[in-house]
Amino acid sequence: MRRTCVAAVLAAMMATPTQAFGTVTIGSNLGRVPTVTTGCDPSCTRVGASLAPTAVAPGGLASPVNGTVVTWRIRIGSSTAPATFRVVRRFPGDLASGAGTSATVTPAIQSINAFATRLPIAIGDWIGVDCCVGGGGVIGVSGVSGRTDLWLPALADGAEPRARFQYGPQDMFETAINADIEPTATLGSVKAKPKKGGKIKVTMIAPNPGTLFATGKGLHSSPRKEVPAAGPFTLVVKPYFVAKRKLAKGKKVKVKLKLTFTPTGGEAAVQTVKVKLKR
Repeated sequence: MRRTCVAAVLAAMMATPTQAFGTVTIGSNLGRVPTVTTGCDPSCTRVGASLAPTAVAPGGLASPVNGTVVTWRIRIGSSTAPATFRVVRRFPGDLASGAGTSATVTPAIQSINAFATRLPIAIGDWIGVDCCVGGGGVIGVSGVSGRTDLWLPALADGAEPRARFQYGPQDMFETAINADIEPTATLGSVKAKPKKGGKIKVTMIAPNPGTLFATGKGLHSSPRKEVPAAGPFTLVVKPYFVAKRKLAKGKKVKVKLKLTFTPTGGEAAVQTVKVKLKR
């Protein structure tokens, strides 16, 4: 019995796609074996446009963060064909354009295939796959509440947005792909402006929602601030009493302000700014 239990646990671990630490996974959760053969000639782009909540990866179908795709996965059934992962930028009116493409691979059959890549992705971008020339790839899952959108021929990166094909019953299936996104943690346009009384007004562009706090010798550590969304953000840092006393005596006070930003779902990044305090 013990051997049986261990074997069952190992089988479950092998069947579950691993997720890198500090990443957000979007697309399908790849929990179902593909049964639908998809094909087109020439190559086309397929995007999982909707999916039952129980079949979606934790991050949803569209990217909730600005970041970098570091791994993409595709689950293959009984036959395979060359496939290329694509970041897809969607526009109103069912228009879309390519926004980044991986190397072309030929996934193994009857397995979840994971491939490393590094592709920028923005909030609201979707993921797709260019594949299945001649109908060689079993990457669709029937019997799942979902829809796959199709662009024929395949989308091109940076090209004029194009409308998708009108879908019908043949498009009501799940496309078995997902991707891990590493959220961007680097703050942009950081400016530290000294104010009266030794205070520092820090302005920046946050790349993602997350948390931010500031520390530095001679400064009060700021409370951990919630950054609600990507975009402009302001933080005021106050001097410690020792620094204030030096300023009162007419001494020059220079500090190193350390900003630690942790994007939601990602890893922290630290940036340092030198500031001369103002009396």
